[in-house]
Amino acid sequence: MNRVVVTDADSSPITLTAYSEDGGRIDVAVPPLRALALARELIQAAEGRLMVANSGSSPGTRRD
Repeated sequence: MNRVVVTDADSSPITLTAYSEDGGRIDVAVPPLRALALARELIQAAEGRLMVANSGSSPGTRRD
């Protein structure tokens, strides 16, 4: 996937749209509680990558 976009229109589900480099796309509706959990997971992953970038270590992977 080349990029992911979040759409949050009034009275519509929260939607993640992932676009591939060849122009394909997939839409995924995300319930509000799952969106909060996903946001937390993304922040934790980004923080981990930023700490690794600053320390020069290899990133760890977390699977729940």
